[in-house]
Amino acid sequence: MDDNCRLLAFDNDFKFLNELKLFLRSTLQKYSQGKLEWTEDELRAGVHTVLADGRNVRIVLPKNKAETLKLIDHVVLTNQEQDIKSSTGQGVVDNGKCLNFVGFIGFSRPQKETSEEFTKKLWDFDRELIGELPRQKYIIAYVTGEREHGGNWGNLVLCNSPEAIEEWKAFHYHSRAITEISPQAYTHIRIHRGTLQEGLASDKFRVTQTIFLDYGAKCTGKFVSRKVEIWTTGESSDYLETEQ
Repeated sequence: MDDNCRLLAFDNDFKFLNELKLFLRSTLQKYSQGKLEWTEDELRAGVHTVLADGRNVRIVLPKNKAETLKLIDHVVLTNQEQDIKSSTGQGVVDNGKCLNFVGFIGFSRPQKETSEEFTKKLWDFDRELIGELPRQKYIIAYVTGEREHGGNWGNLVLCNSPEAIEEWKAFHYHSRAITEISPQAYTHIRIHRGTLQEGLASDKFRVTQTIFLDYGAKCTGKFVSRKVEIWTTGESSDYLETEQ
């Protein structure tokens, strides 16, 4: 990868992640108004539906309804309330609105290269990973969808603390997925991390880091290269921004 890499080269990643964010926000608004056809248990297990243009999407809301709907509550906490919540380990950020995000952009291997046995294993892992979400303290929403009709997918995960990443890493199925699933399922992956400063009302993703994983055109069972880019490039578009 070019040492002079700019995040704007991946602006389409954030255009897509913004679509998932807007879908989540619309879904939560309907949820708060009692206009969703899905139950709390169904949303916790994951609901398959479609975006406005017909692309497939799945949404998982692992927490109870009251906790989930805090996502659209943009009341600014007082300093005292922030101190109380921070002292109880709830990981509340400075303005009471900010959310941490992880955006996953994967490029799948051709279907002809994956066996039925591996496909079954992939879905078994998916079931375990989704089943773990309600037990994760900080993850509050997961949305995954097609980036183009019938094409590659991407995921958006929202958390109420940066500690979510370390907690998720400690889940043994996550570690196994990295070594047993990703090299066989993908040629390369981008994982973006950062914050939504105003929660779901944010105009842009403030991106702090991207992990680039290259598994190569030929499946070898491990990555060819791994690079972590910390963004202090002062970039901005309709969908993203980085610090200077």
